[in-house]
Parts: sequence; structure tokens; C-alpha cells
Amino acid sequence: MTEGQQESIYLVYVNVCNALIYAEDMLIDDTLSKSARDVMRVIRDRLRWIKTNMDIKAEQDVSKTVDTLRYDGVMRLLSSMPDKYQGELEDLIVNYLKSIENV
Repeated sequence: MTEGQQESIYLVYVNVCNALIYAEDMLIDDTLSKSARDVMRVIRDRLRWIKTNMDIKAEQDVSKTVDTLRYDGVMRLLSSMPDKYQGELEDLIVNYLKSIENV
């Protein structure tokens, strides 16, 4: 597996973990309608299945060693940035990564 593929799988895992957190949080919200709660329960169960199977394949519970909400916080900040600044941030990150590769 290439490094890019490993990173992609890792990001899928991070997003599944975060989605599971949000699904579980929504299920304890008393203001959510019964039909929405029923749908959310199915989504939560499927997310649990995906996470569990990814943990089994990795032979460990990776989420215990990863702060998945940190990634979520970064994505929230990025998604609320104007397009102009998103491009500038992307350039900054690319240049930074190039600089640390040469160290």
C-alpha cells in the first residue's frame, strides 16, 4: 500500500470516528423526533460496524491513540474560510512540508 493510500484510509477512519461521536450525541438529544432518532440509530450502528472492522484489520483500537476531534476542528475552520484564504493556506502547508522534507 502506498503512503497516499495509507493516509486516505487513516482519514476515512478519523471521519468514521467523528461521525460516530456525532451520531451517538444526536441519539441522546431529546428534541430529535422519533423518526429521525430511528434513522440515526441505524447510521450509528453502521458506523460502529465500520469502525470495529477497521480496528480489527489494524489489530488495535486506533481511535484510543488518535485525537480525531482535532482533525474535525481543523476541517471546520478550513470549511468556513473564504476560498482565497483556503488557497493561501494550502500553499503554506505545501511549502512547509517541502521544507521539512529537506531537513
